[in-house]
Amino acid sequence: MKNYISKGKKWGLVLLVGAICSSCDSELDQKPYYFTDEQILEILNSDKEQDQEKKNTIITGLCAGLEGNFRISGTYNGYSSDAINATDGQDIMLNARCSDMVVGTQQNFTRGGFYINMYNLNNNDFQPWRGDQSTTGYNYAMWALPCNILTNANKVLTFVTEQVAEKGTPEVKNGRAAALCVRAYSYMLLMERYQKAYLHGGKGGEGMPIYKVYGLNDPVAPSSAEETFKFIMGDLNEAVALFKETGKESAGYTAESKDIDLGVAQYLRARVALWTGDYTQCIDACEDILSHYKSFIAESNYGFKSKDFDAVQAGTKEVKAEEKKVVEEKAAAKTTAKKTTRKPACKVSTCVELNGLSVSVAMEQVQIHSICVSMIVFTI
Repeated sequence: MKNYISKGKKWGLVLLVGAICSSCDSELDQKPYYFTDEQILEILNSDKEQDQEKKNTIITGLCAGLEGNFRISGTYNGYSSDAINATDGQDIMLNARCSDMVVGTQQNFTRGGFYINMYNLNNNDFQPWRGDQSTTGYNYAMWALPCNILTNANKVLTFVTEQVAEKGTPEVKNGRAAALCVRAYSYMLLMERYQKAYLHGGKGGEGMPIYKVYGLNDPVAPSSAEETFKFIMGDLNEAVALFKETGKESAGYTAESKDIDLGVAQYLRARVALWTGDYTQCIDACEDILSHYKSFIAESNYGFKSKDFDAVQAGTKEVKAEEKKVVEEKAAAKTTAKKTTRKPACKVSTCVELNGLSVSVAMEQVQIHSICVSMIVFTI
């Protein structure tokens, strides 16, 4: 009797599993939402018209959340609430560490005391040389966060290759362009944090190991600084070209503020160009941004003109802020004046401030899709 019941249970289980498998198989035949790596590569490389919708479905899944890599957070050191575990927290800490901020009181500059400890370089609470995941060994988080970003980008780029994008839909091209921006950003963070400034002793030095695909890669030797920045700029130039190709009507710029679009690609390109002394590319990238955001920075906020830089630096000329009364009179005159035209936002050139590598003339923080940008604009 026991054997009979046992056998009955076994057969019932077999029938149930068979029914489930049959149902799943039928459902997958009708709605192919799940793909193996091989199927993804086959579809993305396909020229068949019937595969175009599947391509877009795959790209939507692969690229979902890419923009989040510009404000990523994790649990690298200590608790998840520790400031060092988030991109914005690391940015503030690096500024504090480089004396780019002046701290008034701890109450006004704290996140559980983390920021003030980095500002004061308190050895009891701030030990950046430590490579472990302790609450004071911040080095691990500073390395792991950009590496996490790199991994996320390469997950997409392993499938959405240059060849796939070349014959892909606009969605495929935009997906690759966005992933290229993310990968460039990850290497920019690593170079900024772990190598000397390119124009101040770093050009002839070491760069980063270059990883182009996602997987269990064998260790790669670090490239030179020149090779690393060439790789970064290569990613960004390709991203710019892809965004321009697909953005016929919008010139590569989207209306959605969180999108990774041409504005993001050009900003990162300008930043790398400024780091490496390629001022022609820097100006080209910034002028493209300003051609789209025509009211980006008002000419009245430029500060003094670049022709005065040398004299000010030499101490032969002073440029002072106008008295409050003069400012108020000018504002009143501007309000009453009936002007039908407006001067362009920029005459000749623009550039981006990066970690003190250029002189601050006038700054205005603007949200360019996913990234908060500090732009400096000057005229000759």
